Amino acid sequence: MQPQGEAIRHRVEMPPAKLKPGDHVHAAVDAPRRRAVARHHSATHLLHRALRDVLGEGAVQAGSSVQPDYATFDFRFPRALTAEEVDRVSALLNEKIRANLVRRVEELPLEEAIATGAVALFDEKYGERVRVVSFGDWARELCGGTHVERSGEIGIALISTDRSIGAGVRRIEMRVGAAAEQQIRNAERVLRELGDILRTAPSELPARVVALQTEVKRLEKDAANLRQRLAAGGSAQLEEAEVDGVRLILQRVDDQEKDLLPYADQVLNRANGNGVAIVIAGRNFAFKVASPLADRLPANDLIQAFRKVAGGKGGGRGQVGQGGGIDPNRVDDAFKSVQDFVRKQLKPPPRPSPASGGGGNP
Repeated sequence: MQPQGEAIRHRVEMPPAKLKPGDHVHAAVDAPRRRAVARHHSATHLLHRALRDVLGEGAVQAGSSVQPDYATFDFRFPRALTAEEVDRVSALLNEKIRANLVRRVEELPLEEAIATGAVALFDEKYGERVRVVSFGDWARELCGGTHVERSGEIGIALISTDRSIGAGVRRIEMRVGAAAEQQIRNAERVLRELGDILRTAPSELPARVVALQTEVKRLEKDAANLRQRLAAGGSAQLEEAEVDGVRLILQRVDDQEKDLLPYADQVLNRANGNGVAIVIAGRNFAFKVASPLADRLPANDLIQAFRKVAGGKGGGRGQVGQGGGIDPNRVDDAFKSVQDFVRKQLKPPPRPSPASGGGGNP
């Protein structure tokens, strides 16, 4: 029998020993995969029509890729779509899916098909007779691919914002059916997780993120001001001592400062990870101990040594601690008290003397 039109052949990669001339083979269509491809393919036809209705007839298809779990649709358009345009295209596309439009297939001479309004791709080569696929009276294109029987089989279509892939050509990625459902579930899971992390209802996440961004900018500005103040503080406000290789740094800052721990972080950087930072602002104080020293020199113990001389109230836990009510005039003596405490803490324990006993052979 002479083949009609173009013949389709499949290329299969297989070891030579597995298949020899004369062998009988059985080929079967992967039905679930074919149905998923058909849903995405039909959706590209509807998307094309929706784009032309919203953007104008100049939004012409420039290519597409149809897979079981997504489709990409390339079209000619001189600019990015606005968010409002994407919403309008999406709304129209899904409206036509829900309308459950019937698919109709015709074979017509090429010129007659074009005269009926069927959309053809200018870079495609068509024979004298062509296959025309229509969905209701809305979308009509020349096409030889697989499609659903009715648009309602597509289920739902999710389209992403378009992006440029070349001069005057843009690309939309779309998921339909089960793939779209999975995308929705993934998005909902992410929203729930973000809501749990930020302790915010999903609907309030945008406002929460904006508030956090504002707070980050404020903290960055405060940190920059802090670095400037510390840099401008001069050696007159900075005292340092070294005890058995541990650097102890005392920094006095503006009396009006209340949160001193950020200053302590900055001061501790001068110790290169092997020191103790003490920050004084009027009657308030803060301590921070480098992580490797925290076990031997807990912040709370250092604070108690400091308060024995400077007075006040406060304490700490682990690497950090703070308090207030100290006597600013006793700070220098209190700093020496901390040095004495560190010296005692780091002093190696005395070696035990040899046990004495009567001489006798065991």
